Amino acid sequence: MKKIVIMFTVIASLLSPFALSPAFVSADAFGSSEAKSQACSGINGCTSTTSLDTIVKAVLRILSIVAGIASVIMIVISGFKYITSGGDSGKISSAKNTLVYAIIGIIVVAFAQTISQFVIKQATTAPPKAKKAAYIVRMT
Repeated sequence: MKKIVIMFTVIASLLSPFALSPAFVSADAFGSSEAKSQACSGINGCTSTTSLDTIVKAVLRILSIVAGIASVIMIVISGFKYITSGGDSGKISSAKNTLVYAIIGIIVVAFAQTISQFVIKQATTAPPKAKKAAYIVRMT
């Protein structure tokens, strides 16, 4: 069992920079004027002002990245605590609790991201126009 935990910890620590690298690339594209000009050469172009939903999305993305990094670090720490427990039941339960709470943290961040994207989408899109009801007036 310890060998499996050691292998999982080593693999997770080696793969975590690669899993997080697209997030850092997209964060660089947010502030780079060259990347913005390349992105603006698309269909509609870009405006010079930044809308509130864009700012909120960027802040939420950064917070999600930070929370994800913290969760990965806590998973690695829990694996290290488990390996170094030496059979002590208190240390083993502490390591398991750390792992469980880190996984719960990842799940909460995923749900928060989904809910916030839904709320932003609903807040920024105009509601559909109501159809005008056809009233029939009878003249008697």
